Amino acid sequence: FTADELQGVRSRAADQGASFLITTEKDFRRLRSPAGRKEVGRGLLPVYHLRITARIVTGENNLHSAIDRCLGRNPRV
Repeated sequence: FTADELQGVRSRAADQGASFLITTEKDFRRLRSPAGRKEVGRGLLPVYHLRITARIVTGENNLHSAIDRCLGRNPRV
């Protein structure tokens, strides 16, 4: 994130009266960038993160076949 993006988040959170922020684990890691650390140190609200996982319930073989085709690999058997 850029410092401007983080400042925008802080401003919107303050406007809404937020007492904390929730983000995905991926974006939480981005907050640990140099710009993110600087902004967090300047009073950004406490940040909590959610670990999100995906599980394919049906059609897993179709998905793998489509990926194989896109990558030009032989389809799985």
